[in-house]
Amino acid sequence: VSEGFTEVINYSFISEDEEMVFGESKKMVEVENPISQNMRYMRSSLFPGLINTFIHNLNNGLESQKLFEIGSVFSHNKSKKPSERTRVSGLIYGDVSPNHWLDKPRKVNFYDAKGVIEKVASSFDVAIDFDPKSSDFLHPGISSTIYNDSKEIGLLGALSPNILEKLGLKEDVFLFSLDIEELKIKTLEKFIKFSKFCVKKPYLIS
Repeated sequence: VSEGFTEVINYSFISEDEEMVFGESKKMVEVENPISQNMRYMRSSLFPGLINTFIHNLNNGLESQKLFEIGSVFSHNKSKKPSERTRVSGLIYGDVSPNHWLDKPRKVNFYDAKGVIEKVASSFDVAIDFDPKSSDFLHPGISSTIYNDSKEIGLLGALSPNILEKLGLKEDVFLFSLDIEELKIKTLEKFIKFSKFCVKKPYLIS
């Protein structure tokens, strides 16, 4: 929020097409009694909801956007039972900041999104590294996997050109995601009040 992002809340149910494109689970978690055919599967990524909200806002005249969502994602674990994890994911599009007479407008880029991830990580007891590996729905040359001690905890990058074309977009859309359960909270130092019975030892003068 301090970086100018607006929080959104989306449904946990998504369509088969959305899960096929953005899903991170090898086997989709299907709902037995879906509300509709467009909500047949439990999301394994927060990106479909963020992109749908972004497109809705864009169609209503909101050019520059910074959105994030904190929510549950679902997948099948090793025992083939559905498991649930909590993620924070975000989307950035348009100008870095509102137009100002002193500055020329600048479009967001990969390093703006990377800076957000680094700012978030600095608030936790976690050291992150970036490796230029890509997901299928991200641009192969503008994306990274995020690691903590060789463990994958998130991803970051520009939306794939093929998806941009299908959405009718000409500017890059940047996405990021972090597994909240891997972000350890820093230990805070607490002040302990001095005991009133504490006696200060006198200095010895020779």
